[in-house]
Amino acid sequence: MADIKLTPSFPTFPEKTFPIVEPEPSFLETLKANTKQTFSPMVEGNKFYIQKPVKRDLGFDVIKFLEKNNINPNSPDGKYIQSYGFNEEAATNARDYRFEMSEAQRVLESAGFVKSVLADPVLISELIAIGGTYSLVKAMGKKQAAKYLGKDFLSPEDIRQIKKYEAEKKSDVLEPFNELETPQQIENARKAVVATLNETMAMKGLRVANAEAAFFEGTYNTFTLANDLSGDTEADQAIRDAMLRQIVAQSVSSVLGYGIGKVIDIQQPKQAESIAKSFRETMESFDNLSKGVNARPPEKVVTETPLPSVTTDDLLFEGEWWTNSIFYRALPTPVKSVMGKNSGATKNVKLRFMRLVNDGGVLFKLNQLGKSFGISVFQEAGALSGRWGNVYNQIHEIWGEVSPQGNYQIADMQISNTVAKIQKLRGRENLTFEDFGQHVTDLYIHNKTPTTDAEKKAVQILKDYFDEWDKLLNEVGLLGGTASLVKRKANVETRIGELDNTFNDIIITNRDFLEKEIAKKTSKIEPLEVQFKSRGLSDSQLAFRNSLREELNELSSALEASYRIQDIPTGLKYLDNIKLSSKQKDALTNIDKHLNEMKDRLDNLNAYLDGTAVEKGLKENFFPRYFDKRKILANRAEFEQRLIRHYSRQPTVWDWDPKTKRYIQVKLDTDADAVARRAKRTTDEILELTDDDGFVDGYFGKGRSKHLMHRSLDIPNSEVSDFMVTDLKQILIAYNEKIAPKYAFAKQFRTENGLPATIDDIVFTNTKEMRGAGRSQKEIDRVNKEFYGAYDRIVGRVLTKPDSASTRVAQWLQTATQWTYLGGAGIAAIADFANIFLDHQMKTIFKGIISLADDNSLTLQKKELQKAGDGFELVGGSYHMKFMESLSNNPFRTGATDRINDAFYKFNLLGQMTMTAKTFESMFRTHSIIEMTQKLARGDSLTKFETQFLARYNINKRMAKRIAKQPTQTTKNGFILGNTDAWTDQGALEAFQTALRSGVMNRIIMGTPADKPLAMSGKTYLPMSLAKEFGLKESKRVRGYAELEHPFLALPFTFYTYTVGALNKVTTNYAQGGIRGVNMAVHSAVAMFFGYNIVKFRTPDYAWNEMDIEDKILRSFDFSGLAAFHSDMLYRSFEMGMAFDIENPTPFAPKFVEDPDALGGVVSIFGAPADYSYGFVKTLQDFARGEYGEGTEQAVKQIPLIWNMFLKPYTNKLKNALGDFAEGFE
Repeated sequence: MADIKLTPSFPTFPEKTFPIVEPEPSFLETLKANTKQTFSPMVEGNKFYIQKPVKRDLGFDVIKFLEKNNINPNSPDGKYIQSYGFNEEAATNARDYRFEMSEAQRVLESAGFVKSVLADPVLISELIAIGGTYSLVKAMGKKQAAKYLGKDFLSPEDIRQIKKYEAEKKSDVLEPFNELETPQQIENARKAVVATLNETMAMKGLRVANAEAAFFEGTYNTFTLANDLSGDTEADQAIRDAMLRQIVAQSVSSVLGYGIGKVIDIQQPKQAESIAKSFRETMESFDNLSKGVNARPPEKVVTETPLPSVTTDDLLFEGEWWTNSIFYRALPTPVKSVMGKNSGATKNVKLRFMRLVNDGGVLFKLNQLGKSFGISVFQEAGALSGRWGNVYNQIHEIWGEVSPQGNYQIADMQISNTVAKIQKLRGRENLTFEDFGQHVTDLYIHNKTPTTDAEKKAVQILKDYFDEWDKLLNEVGLLGGTASLVKRKANVETRIGELDNTFNDIIITNRDFLEKEIAKKTSKIEPLEVQFKSRGLSDSQLAFRNSLREELNELSSALEASYRIQDIPTGLKYLDNIKLSSKQKDALTNIDKHLNEMKDRLDNLNAYLDGTAVEKGLKENFFPRYFDKRKILANRAEFEQRLIRHYSRQPTVWDWDPKTKRYIQVKLDTDADAVARRAKRTTDEILELTDDDGFVDGYFGKGRSKHLMHRSLDIPNSEVSDFMVTDLKQILIAYNEKIAPKYAFAKQFRTENGLPATIDDIVFTNTKEMRGAGRSQKEIDRVNKEFYGAYDRIVGRVLTKPDSASTRVAQWLQTATQWTYLGGAGIAAIADFANIFLDHQMKTIFKGIISLADDNSLTLQKKELQKAGDGFELVGGSYHMKFMESLSNNPFRTGATDRINDAFYKFNLLGQMTMTAKTFESMFRTHSIIEMTQKLARGDSLTKFETQFLARYNINKRMAKRIAKQPTQTTKNGFILGNTDAWTDQGALEAFQTALRSGVMNRIIMGTPADKPLAMSGKTYLPMSLAKEFGLKESKRVRGYAELEHPFLALPFTFYTYTVGALNKVTTNYAQGGIRGVNMAVHSAVAMFFGYNIVKFRTPDYAWNEMDIEDKILRSFDFSGLAAFHSDMLYRSFEMGMAFDIENPTPFAPKFVEDPDALGGVVSIFGAPADYSYGFVKTLQDFARGEYGEGTEQAVKQIPLIWNMFLKPYTNKLKNALGDFAEGFE
């Protein structure tokens, strides 16, 4: 065993004392001692870690060194020297350091408390910082005030201070305010200024001093605490000392800061008011900030048509007993949040919100009075779908005329085109509609001359469509169109006039000169002629007279030529004959050159204005450009080469100049490497681009708008057309989806200056009104949040990264889930037919059914519906929107998954059922609308329901008269068909079509932004009181909230689009009395009848026979749609109870009986995709337990596409057979 050496005992050492020195240390000595105590420990304590390693002397005995110097080894000094005394030199340095620190402590003790505090280097630094900050703010505040008030506002001392800080290149503390652009930024800055104004200098001193103390003293304490903890001080003692030092430092700083500020407040009120005045002037200047292109301050918003005159009570929901109950408010929606009685929104704020989002789905008290909100952005954008649909149908008919297969279709299922595609796949030459559409767009983009009548008609239809959009977008100011061209033309004409005037001035000046010279010469020659006749002239006089005669002849000839000049061309013809000065000659030559340029410009402008610019090659046809990223990726080198050629020819770009707040033309480097880098950068940007509004990536052709929103890449479409999406249907749908809401919003909301309003303008106006009405900031923030959310859904895009990997995963889960669970969706959609009985008289329905004997009535009505912007589910592939939200809403998705999805919904009959129901509903609705308007126009009294019906769909008495005057088509039994092709009143047509489309959507239910929580689209807003607990930052747009965006947020709401729509449009309509009187009983009976038969069809015979009568009734009620949301929640509660093994207290059974599974119950909270995913987990669990039969059956259940209602009986047999087979291996 090794020997254990014990530390020898030490003799007792006498206690070391320091002699008391009577003379009090000076302030400088105290400051030195304080500095040494403050900073030396952190320097010396870390010197060991940063210097070269000290060589230990094994022969050096540190204990003897301590004894020699009379230092107790157990004292703090002794322990310190032992820690660093690796050799005699290091021990000596450690001893000297400890003695110096002891001497510094003695000096501080002798100096006394006051001098020690005042000589604290940390405190002095803090006070310097406080004073410097105050001086800077004061001087810069004065500078900012002078900027807006003028130099007279400043005293000579103020000017001297500003020049001093400018010379020192100090930054203007208010300079960032000059770059504010958005209302939210301005509002935040305004609040900061108001807070500054309301803060006295005493409070400013308290706040600034505390901040400085926290920094300086905190830094010092951090180092000191670290050294103490690594040294010989106990941890708890070190922490207590650090806390005490921090408290004392901040307390002293606070007292001094407050005191200094108080003195300033009392002694310098004029200077304080001067600073405050500069801040106030700055705050008032906010309304004049950022006046450049796309950088204006928020402005007050006005609507296209005046907001209705209503009372506050008029804006309450009808049927408050229901709308104020938990059964209605349990599902939060934007409309409930803003229009609720206690929302805090003022009257005009509510009216503006309904002008944005209203769909006519629920009733408000103003509808009882025959008043309406007016057509909303959502309604108008939807009706505009009729434009692209009309173009598609017309070109489709033209294709049918030239296609060998014709244009045969059943319920919008393109039979002829399908046959053509199959024959094309087999190698037979054929013309599909896609081929024809591609050919038409190619002719249009390249401005080629069509060779056949069919091509001419199709190209002209496409041209008319885009020209109409060109006109509409120009009218609302979204494109820099005819208004700017007219202004430019006026400027050019003015310039031409100025050049003409300059030319005339030169000629007139020349004439005056010539006439004066002729008069001078004449006055000289006349005396010589008199003398010649009387007595003759000398030789010299004769020579002088002759020269005068020559000069006079030349001047007379020049003057005669001058009077023959009528314009610049003749002026140039006689340029050498009219005695012009060299400067005048140069001026006339330049005038001629510029005049020709101006006339060329004028000719071009006239060509734009009279519609001949395309034919003259000055611009391309108006066409949206959407790049096909897959084509670019496949042939990137060729794409970049085209960009390089274009950039080499066109080296200038338009760029935003923050100084002038204008777009300016900038010439870029034309070096080959620079151009190649620019082409590569442009390509990268295109591939990474997420187009959210149709303008960023959309381009409209050479020579089109010069607005930079539309010129991210100003290359003619014809040069890159093979890298663009040019499929006719895709372009029509995409353009309408992106542009129509923007147009409707710009048309609906304008600034007082007539510009298109932004959502920030509306929020600014709302905030100002609500603040003026005394609403709290919390109420204002909540309402503004709903405005932003509704805007994103209707006009913009909710998800900012719709192409992200997480979005693709969420979409795949949704797709797999719908392919597995919605095989019988077409049969479930039969319940929609019952809703036809909600609004129309029974005699109307019977008349309509009888009118079907006329073969054309249903076909005509389908066209009327599509012209109104609805009924394109089969054409556009949007059937799934009936049950769930689209996360990407990408009209260019044409992969295998999308084609399968299209076939899936055709095969399960959802598309056909929905289309048929909508056609019938629109047929009866057309009759009802026109019949009611004719009744109102005649002066007949309307029933309460009819008054509400017209009002909720924005048809007042004046509009009713206009609609009633339009020609209609009537069947033999008096059933009215629209025949809107013959209508001449465009306003009446738009009002009718909007009412028709809105009504159809409210009865053949498609959930709208007014029905759905924002989370259904993958985004939600959390109050900062909650969000900060999760470390989330406040939204840059929505004050008081954090944005939480992820596509997985939408997954729990999969298949709930119909359900939440039915809550408003059926259940709530019942509660509000929004159903035609006697029809309520009829609708209930028909809905239950359909629900009963849907359940029976979907249920196997053995299960149906075993089902109790109460379960049959409840299941029928569930599928009837009468209370879809509540019945679904009831069945969900049954399933959750079953999962957690909770006894069911009701007489009703769950739809599916399964064993308790708590994990499955938790998973089901996250929606159908989570249930689908958990199915795979259950499969693995079954196999792991050796239950191969159960596992096999569960695996078959997970297979998509095979559970279509036509295949389901056979799939069930296959599942059971495979399960029985697998049981044999257990």
